[in-house]
Amino acid sequence: MSGFSAPPPSLPLSLADAPTGEELSLEHVGAGLAGIFWRGVKMLEFGMSLTDMNGNEIQAPLGMAGETWQSVSRSNNTNYHNTTGRPIVVTFTGNGANVRVSTDAANWVTVGASGGGTTSHTGTTIYQARGSAIIPPNHYYRFSSASDFAELRQ
Repeated sequence: MSGFSAPPPSLPLSLADAPTGEELSLEHVGAGLAGIFWRGVKMLEFGMSLTDMNGNEIQAPLGMAGETWQSVSRSNNTNYHNTTGRPIVVTFTGNGANVRVSTDAANWVTVGASGGGTTSHTGTTIYQARGSAIIPPNHYYRFSSASDFAELRQ
């Protein structure tokens, strides 16, 4: 059998506990929005963003808020600042390369490193591994001995 697919469930969709009658439901709450209700009280609303039962925004997890992988131009020993308001992921290549982060561009912590290998008789690089790190919002980051940069960001 090929090409089989089931239609998505229609809303509202409810689950009830038979002995108690308590109900969890998923319902439309507006254009492009849905909500999860417990005992008739909206607990969570979601669409492109999430809000809790008090209307406070809940950030979608990293990688699920429209971020895309982008090849970026970066230089070693240069400070960069994550001003996206969300965490980003940085990746890089280099034999002994690293990325460091800082909250103030003065005190640095190494959070990602890459390995590699060289031949013992010529010193020629024979492989390079990728390193990566998550950079929190409003943090600075800088690379050392790295190349081939990519970032998961909005």
